[in-house]
Amino acid sequence: MDFFVLMFLVTLIYQIVGFVFYFVIAYVVWKFRKTVFSSSFFHLILLGFILNFTTFLNSFLSLRLPMFTKTTGFLAPFFLQFTKEHSQKWLCIPHALHFAFAYGQYNFNFGVCLNRWTIIKFNNFETCWKAYFWVFIVVTIGIPAALVIPILLNTSYYSQNTYWNTFYIDSTFGRENIYMILTPYLTVVTGVNVYMNISSYRKMIKLANSGFSVPDKRFLVISFYVFTVDMFLTTLSVANCTILNFQPFIDNLTVLSWIAFCTPFASDALTFCSPLLTFTMCHSLRVKFIECLPSCLRQVGYRFCVRTSDSYTVSSVSHQVQN
Repeated sequence: MDFFVLMFLVTLIYQIVGFVFYFVIAYVVWKFRKTVFSSSFFHLILLGFILNFTTFLNSFLSLRLPMFTKTTGFLAPFFLQFTKEHSQKWLCIPHALHFAFAYGQYNFNFGVCLNRWTIIKFNNFETCWKAYFWVFIVVTIGIPAALVIPILLNTSYYSQNTYWNTFYIDSTFGRENIYMILTPYLTVVTGVNVYMNISSYRKMIKLANSGFSVPDKRFLVISFYVFTVDMFLTTLSVANCTILNFQPFIDNLTVLSWIAFCTPFASDALTFCSPLLTFTMCHSLRVKFIECLPSCLRQVGYRFCVRTSDSYTVSSVSHQVQN
């Protein structure tokens, strides 16, 4: 079996498993959104699922299928229909959405960090989050929509990567220009995330040393890990922008090809780290998650996902749900 076909199948399998897991988490949060998971942090989890799932679906045309298709492969005739000389205008839509979703994912992760920072730094900010959450949604969607207009006004097409002998999507607007817009935005967002995480951590230490109650630090840990993945992806974007515009290496194509190869895996890490970390660190979410499993799997779920000391909590919650 061809290496790229094998890689596509492996990534597809873990992505499907990951999104089934993500869907159940989103379902649990939605089902108990007015009781157990009423905080604004869990509103972000629901928004993140919608954003990440649509990103995943769109990436088949914009990234994954072309990247894993050899120029002599089974799907090659499809991509060869849409070269620069024979492109179709509709192709700019998934191309623009690809970058719009990239901006959107960063905005979402910025929201996770902002949520923790405002609630830790300021009193009673949870009420503001709930009242103006719609503003965050508008910003998350609106800014990316504005920034990808140049892609929509140009023509997108599939080109060939001569290093891997595969395909990638390009635009008459120019990849170097796309990254000249994308990279500064991501860099600023990541820089602000650095400040908010450090500020939140210092505030929590100060509260703990002063004897005050400390806000749930587990959610701060989640925002820290999300920001770490953000920083790695920002580094890839900076490298892309630098190479495309300044060509600092002797063999720029090789470096760009490896960056392109790493990008979808880094994107998957960005997609799944938030729900996985939330599941790992939030006991109430694990309990409700297990209660949504078929009865034959619940005992196994309690054994592996819930601490022994929590058995009374589990039985109490189960009894309440049954009633």
